[in-house]
Amino acid sequence: MKRKIAAVIAAVALIGLGVAVAVGGAGEDPLVAKSYMEDTYPAALVQALEKRASEGTKGTYSQSIAKLDKAGEADVKAAEKVRGSIEGYTPKTWNAGELLTLEQGASFVLYEGSGAVHEGALMDVTVGRPVNAGDAVEAGHRYIATGKSGAGVRASSAGRFGTQGTVKIEAGDEPLPFTDVKTGEWYYDAVRFVYNKDYFSGVTENAFAPNTSMTRAMLATVLYRVSGAQAPEKGESFTDVPAGLWYSDGIAWASANGVVNGMGGGTYCPDLAVTREQLVTMLYRYQTNRKGDVSAKGSLADYPDGDSVASWAGKAMEWATGAELVKGRNTGYLDPKGTATRAEVATILQRFDALK
Repeated sequence: MKRKIAAVIAAVALIGLGVAVAVGGAGEDPLVAKSYMEDTYPAALVQALEKRASEGTKGTYSQSIAKLDKAGEADVKAAEKVRGSIEGYTPKTWNAGELLTLEQGASFVLYEGSGAVHEGALMDVTVGRPVNAGDAVEAGHRYIATGKSGAGVRASSAGRFGTQGTVKIEAGDEPLPFTDVKTGEWYYDAVRFVYNKDYFSGVTENAFAPNTSMTRAMLATVLYRVSGAQAPEKGESFTDVPAGLWYSDGIAWASANGVVNGMGGGTYCPDLAVTREQLVTMLYRYQTNRKGDVSAKGSLADYPDGDSVASWAGKAMEWATGAELVKGRNTGYLDPKGTATRAEVATILQRFDALK
């Protein structure tokens, strides 16, 4: 059925807005563009689909859908046969840690294994959704690089993939020193990213502690490193942040640049676990301070607990969801009062680093 529907949508897309407007409303882009079909299938098949789609739009809406549905039955088999021979995607081995770099417009299919977008942006053609830095790629899906500079995808575990267009494979980096960050974990690429950028250090020489809550001291220090770690101007002095500690400069910088506020009574509470709404608020302030784009705006009403976001964090959370820095936990909840783990912050920071 999914293939059948996909063929119908593709046929509709070939004639522009036509039936697509009737189905999805004016101003919506077709799910499958004609240029994509022309690049993917031979001209003969595209012309056949276009002819069928044109014929299908004659008559009432219900009649059109019925005709397209019937046309789709015949064309799905032809399309699948063509895809197998024209698209090719010959399986190749992908080793953990290797980086697949794609120029804009190049595509790949992940047959098995796991990976995540290291930089740039992709479109998951299989389900029609964007995939950005820090997001995982799924086996059995096809992706096209949409970023102006293409995209990079790093293998989290060994597997197989196939490509089309201009791509290259780079050998994996040196293994991470952390014994608690295994290849194949959803956060593996994000941890490698923040570690290679020197944004994060381990809690010890051989431990990253991915499931440990991020503290306010840790987050201020990480953002300080992201900023370039220039000598901080004098900010607000906190009674519980003495000079000379590993986080002293980071908190001083964050305070001087309006990224953090104290917790009242002249304290900062450096060892307190940062909440998810505090996290996005600090990111929002930092993005504003560096004159970055904060125009993205999501709807908190889309989340079951959206109304539990504190008023002081509302604008920041709307921006964070709109910019897809925060996508809700597995349950679909924002959990604004919940704490953020070091693995979660690493993933969010990888996405944040890709923003302008």
